[in-house]
Amino acid sequence: MKHIIKHPYGYFFSSAVIIFLIGTSYITRYSFLYKYDEIIINIYDTYYVISHFEFSKIAASVLLLIGFIYLYLYTWDFALNKFMVKAHTILSLGCFLIFYFGWFYFEITNANKFPLFDDQTKENILNITLIGSFVFAQVIFILNLIFSVIQKLKS
Repeated sequence: MKHIIKHPYGYFFSSAVIIFLIGTSYITRYSFLYKYDEIIINIYDTYYVISHFEFSKIAASVLLLIGFIYLYLYTWDFALNKFMVKAHTILSLGCFLIFYFGWFYFEITNANKFPLFDDQTKENILNITLIGSFVFAQVIFILNLIFSVIQKLKS
């Protein structure tokens, strides 16, 4: 756990590469097996549809950006709160891990269902909960930056 506090950028860089590879391998391998390769979120009769490959590119870009911010802070020897770094890293990367396990689970369980019966309530709850958790993790990161700047200015 000491490594995750000292060098969280390594986890974000490697996670970005893994998420990008999962997205590209899903497109090339499973696009012939499954008819649909998009993520569908239904909120109050409004459907938000995004391609799985596009989601992987966006997620990898966000994780790379966070990794570069941590690398920049580490390079300039900027001290962050250790607990908040650990919480941000575990929560951010855990959201993507749970998302992909959940997504593969729903792909497997919904493969044989009748296609006209559109019941994606469990998928929507999982997706919205994970999006909310990821946003909360970024709020933790921003608060950590603010508290660290205030602490640095006081000393």
